[in-house]
Formats: sequence, C-alpha cells, structure tokens
Amino acid sequence: MLQDNYLDEEIQDEDEEIREQKEVHEFAREIKEKVEETNKLNKEQQDQQKVNVSSTVGPIRVKFDVLRCFFDRMSKVRGKKKSELLDVLTQFFFKPPRIPDHTYIIMRLIIPFQDRDRGVYKLQEKNLAKLFRLALGLSDDDYHRMANYKQASMQPYGAPVGDFPMVVHNVIKDYCRKDSIITISEVDQLLDNLVKAQDTKEQELVIVDLIKVCTADEILWIIRIILKDLKIGLKYEKLLQLFHKDAPEYYNATSSLKEVCKEFVDINHTLKNVLRIFHAIKPMLAAKKSPEEIRKLIEGKELLVETKFDGERIQCHFTPEVIRFFTRNSNDYTYLYKDKLGDIVRQSVQAQCAILDGEIIVVNKETGDNVRFGLNKTVALSKDVNDDAFGLCYKIFDILYLKTYQGQEVNTMSAPLSTRRSLLQRIIVPIPNQLEVVQAATIKSFEELIQQFDMAIERNQEGIIIKQMDSQYLPNERSTKWVKMKGDYVENMTDNCDLLVIGGYFGTQSHRVETFDEFDRITHFLMGLAQKIDKNQPTNSVILPFVKVGTGFTDNELSTIRNKLRNHWIKKQKPNYIPQNWNPGVNDRPDVYINNPAHSIIFEVKAAEITKSNTFPTDYTLRFPRCYKTRMDKDWYEMMTTQDLSSMINDSQYTKNLKKKNDKEGNDKQTDDEVENEDRPMRQAKERKQPLRKGGAHSKQITIMTEYQGLDPRNITKESNLFVGCEFYIVNLEEDYNK
Repeated sequence: MLQDNYLDEEIQDEDEEIREQKEVHEFAREIKEKVEETNKLNKEQQDQQKVNVSSTVGPIRVKFDVLRCFFDRMSKVRGKKKSELLDVLTQFFFKPPRIPDHTYIIMRLIIPFQDRDRGVYKLQEKNLAKLFRLALGLSDDDYHRMANYKQASMQPYGAPVGDFPMVVHNVIKDYCRKDSIITISEVDQLLDNLVKAQDTKEQELVIVDLIKVCTADEILWIIRIILKDLKIGLKYEKLLQLFHKDAPEYYNATSSLKEVCKEFVDINHTLKNVLRIFHAIKPMLAAKKSPEEIRKLIEGKELLVETKFDGERIQCHFTPEVIRFFTRNSNDYTYLYKDKLGDIVRQSVQAQCAILDGEIIVVNKETGDNVRFGLNKTVALSKDVNDDAFGLCYKIFDILYLKTYQGQEVNTMSAPLSTRRSLLQRIIVPIPNQLEVVQAATIKSFEELIQQFDMAIERNQEGIIIKQMDSQYLPNERSTKWVKMKGDYVENMTDNCDLLVIGGYFGTQSHRVETFDEFDRITHFLMGLAQKIDKNQPTNSVILPFVKVGTGFTDNELSTIRNKLRNHWIKKQKPNYIPQNWNPGVNDRPDVYINNPAHSIIFEVKAAEITKSNTFPTDYTLRFPRCYKTRMDKDWYEMMTTQDLSSMINDSQYTKNLKKKNDKEGNDKQTDDEVENEDRPMRQAKERKQPLRKGGAHSKQITIMTEYQGLDPRNITKESNLFVGCEFYIVNLEEDYNK
C-alpha cells in the first residue's frame, strides 16, 4: 500500500513537471506571435504614413497581454520553471539594442515595489473598490463584495475570496472587453495618470479609461501592480541580475530603476563607478550578535566603537546648489530636515559636494542630552523660532563621497573605515548640538569593548556599534564587519526585540475618543517573530506568536498605531502566515488579526527577561513586556527571527547571572504602571496554586463577551425578567452527550 502511495506521488510530480514545462513552451510561443504581430503593425503604420516610426518600435508597443501571460504563468509554476519563464521574457525585452525608456517601463511593471520614481497612488483595496463602483455604476452588493473581499460570507458560492484583484476580476468580468488591445506603454501611461490624479473624480476617469481598453484578466494584474504586490515569487535581484551582472550593485547604490536602465544600455558595459549623487544609496547595516558571538568575531582585530543613537538614520547629499536628505528606505525627507539642518550642513562641512551618513536625533538644548526617538518630525516641522527646549542634531559617522573645493572627486566607499573617519575629522567643523561627528574609541580586546558599552549605558544611550577598521562601505549588506550591541545583551533587558504586530485585543477599559470604529478599542497587541520570511509574497511567510504587549504607549502613540493599522484588521479567521495549529486560550486569543504582514508595523519591545511558556509556539515569551518605541522606519521583514531568539536564549546564563546581581543592587525594580499592566494570563499562571476543579467555577473578572462589546443596548427590547437574579453554570456532561 505504501509503495502504491509513493508511485502515485511520483506520477503526480511527473504530471506537474510536464504541465509546468508546457507553460514555459506556451509562453515562448505566445511572445513570439505577439512580437511578430507588433512588427507587422509597425511596418503597416510606417508604409501608410510614409514616415520613420523606429523611435517608437520596440517592446513597449507590444500588447500588455504578453506581460499578463507572463504573470499568469509565473503564478502557476515553481522553482526552476520560474527562471525559465523569466529567461524567455528577458531575452526579448532586454535584448540589444536597448532603449532606456523602454526597458525602464518593462522593469517598473515587473517589479513595481522597487519603483520609486512614479510616485504614490494613495490607493488601497477599499479605495479601489469605490473607484470601480463609481466607474461602472455597480450595485451595493457588488461594491460590498469588493470592499469586504476577505469575508467569505460576502461572496457567492464558488467565487474567490481573500484576494482583492481576484474578487474584482470576478465582479467586473462581464463589463470588460474580451479582446486585448492595450499596449505596455499605454498601461504605463495610465498608471502615470492615476498617480497625477488630484481627486476621486480624476481617479475615476482613469479607471473608466482602463475598463474601456483592458480585459478583465489584464485589469487583475494592473491592480496587483497598483498595490505593488504581484504574488509571482520573483525577487527583484534576479531580474536585475539578468539585465546585467552589475545591475544589483548599481541599484543598491542609486535606489533607482531608471538609473539602472540608463547605465546598462550596452550589455557589455563594465561598471566603474556605482555612485550617483542625489540617488539614495542603500545603507550598510550592522549585524546583531550575542556577547559571546561578538567575542569570537573581534578576536585579534582592531576595532572602532561608536555610540548607537536613538534617532533616524539619514543620508545627506549636497552640492553648492542643492541639498537632499534620504531615509534608510530611500525616501526623500528633504521637506522635513532641510529648513532646520540645510544651512548647518553647508556651514560645517568643508567641501564642495559630499554624501554623508549619520543619525538625526533630538537633543535637549540646555543639557545636550538626546531625547527618546519620536520627536524628530515634531521638532523638524516646528515654526517656533523661540523654542529653546529641543533641537535637531545630525550625528555623522561616515562619508561615501567627497568633492573638494579644488574639484578633486573621491568615492570613499571602497576605502577602509579608518580612512573615511580620518577624512570626516578633517572636513567637518563641529557645531555643538547641531552637527557633530560621532565620537569613537579604538579598542583591541573584548574587555575594552565591555568598558565602552558600560559607559554608553551609563550615558543612557541605546548601545554601541562595533566596526572593523578595515571595513569598506557595502550598500544594502548586514555585514559582520559592523556589529551592534544593545542593552538587552548585558542588562537582560530585551529592548532590541523588533517584533511585528500580528493581532489585536479589545480592552476592557475605555481608551477611545468619541468614535464608532471598534478598532479604537484595541489596547493590546499580539507580537510575532519570523520563522520564514517571503518578501515577495508576505502572506506565505511563517510568523510565530511570541508575546502580548499592552504597555509603553502614550495616548498619542496608541492613536497613531490604531490609525496606521485601521484598514488591515480581520476578525475571527486566523491568517495563513500564523501557524494554524496554534490554539490559544480565551485570554491569549486575539480579537482581530493583521491581514498581511506587509501592512503591519514593528515594535521595539523591552522586557525583564525571556521565560519558558506553553502559550506560544516559540516555547518562550517575554516577562513584563512593554513597547519601547514603534519603528515606522523599518520594513516588516526586519522583525526578529527564531534564529535571533535562539541566540538570545543560548546566552541566557550570562544575562541571568547579571540579573541576579542587578536584583541585589535594586536596579531591576518595576514601576507601579508596569505591575498594573503586566500580561494578565502570565500572572494568573503564576498565581494558580491548585488545578481548577472539573466543572467548577472560579473567580474571574466579569466582562461582556468580545463580540457584543461596543453594542448600543438602547436599541435592545427587553422581552422578560425570567433570568433576573440567576447565575449560569456550564456543566461538563458525560461523553455520550453533546454540550
């Protein structure tokens, strides 16, 4: 019997392999036919008009249906076959002679998430549902199907559920044309028009134009492009590598697909200088290691130790005419920081042009102490010139490019850190509490490192960064040449647990303003860490519930968090990225879940210690957790991983001993607020001395069932006083009976 099962599985695998190979061959045939059709039309146009149209002949005049076929097939095949499909596509679209404008259009449609030049659509699923309703005059039922695409109860039997583009496709398919006429360039232009639309009416007109010229299948994929989530399992690095072997490196240095396409017109071009001023360079990142791992890494090496500041990582590019500021995610924050820091940078940095890397923090002007992260935007946008309390300070720790007053240009990224630091010291005239070079100490032993760390903690800093003196600046790499060490490693305070919000709990006390939105009742959050991360299809990731957090927020911070996540909650149904075999008790089961990890945010969570737990699939949780700060500047996939957790657990003996020492010295006391808001299920587990009697009742806070909280009882009609004064007990019956 077992042998028969194995044979059946082998036959199924062979059938799947044949089907996928057929998909590749079919696509190769289709793209060839489409190209021949396009060339024929171009020739006819040229003959009829008797003009040279060669400037518009090329891949972008091919029908968008080619990309639609590619996307369809990529979503159906696996592994090696995906690469084969991609090869077929790129052999046509990226073959010589390359026209940068054409290749750029193809690139930004295939990897829309990496396209930072088009602008922001400002459209999510609900907004798009409204636009399609307006454009087609759809019924309320059709609109609610799209707006509530995740709810199976809103969809007809057999209709798709959970995938917004698929639901829209199912709703509008009878309204769309059946033949494909729109070209790739026309789709690109319509998307540009959608970004430029000033209001809902203009957006509606673009959707109307889209419906006139697209099939329902094409609209499905255009919606995915708008949402920047194709769900085809394609990594952007793979596409760039096929475009040119140096393209990934160049993209990391410019954050621009347009620049990549302009640079590699010639497929034999050799990249000599990856740097382009005013194109954000992906920052080099520091690896996170335990003290014992750090001890091994630094052995026998000369190191530089810098203070790790609690601010915003900012890259500054400037020339005599222009200055721009970029975040770690390549977002342009010039509007935010130019007014307060633009003149300061020019005054302090003795150079004609430069690219600087550093941290912008908020400082107390009177004491010079840096203030907890979160005030940057408030201080930057403040118009009060007489505000003497807080100011911005740019703490610079690296230089990536320099052009001297004499016109000499130097790309310093390939130079060792020691050279770059020396250069910073020579060209920067510090302006106290406004622009300073980050102070650093040279060390050669682990003991010296611990001394530097202790001093940073005493100064109430976040920790230290340890850098090897010979390290080059490697864009978009988390290299062990740079390592960060934060307070949790030595003080046993896990203030560097970067955890992702995956669930929410409604509070029993009111924290809300006058509102009818039930999500304003969320006061606690379920936090998770990653077992598996899939950047291309985030819902295919595996994220393990780890801890419940409900303290550490101000009212304003909690309001900001609610607003950020408001449109991304789902009820009851556990999303696929959370292990389906996790069945928590009533107190630990979230009332709502985040629909897609990519829509969530990271909390930096601080706690007293890591403890064993049967509540969560990690087998561990945090004791006395609190949100230290929200990390809106981090991407969802930068959360803590199970590997990170293992490293912290393996080092627990070291931190445990130190915690005992701190307890004796009275340095590990909880505040009253922390005790009051401690995670309730964990406290009950500790207090419970005896098992509960089977079928018995026990003391517990009486609350309304979650699904009935927030209802207005004024509209409920009382039918009878039958149960006044009664108590209800649920009795465990014999196995022969149903409850």
